[in-house]
Amino acid sequence: MTRLNAAAARRVAGSMARLPLSHVDGAVLHCPADDGSVEVIALAFPRRKDVDLWLALTGCGGVSNGYIVVG
Repeated sequence: MTRLNAAAARRVAGSMARLPLSHVDGAVLHCPADDGSVEVIALAFPRRKDVDLWLALTGCGGVSNGYIVVG
């Protein structure tokens, strides 16, 4: 686990804020190189629920929060 300092957290937040939230409903993707490898970013907020972002490292790539997949 790596805890980010304020500058690194701002860079990650900026990158995530630039992700498009649109996606194609019902799309079928074929990602033969996908081995399930991910990095997880756990965002903790005072007095609010934590949010996890899953970043796919192989295959088609993408970022998911459990509800929306983009990338």
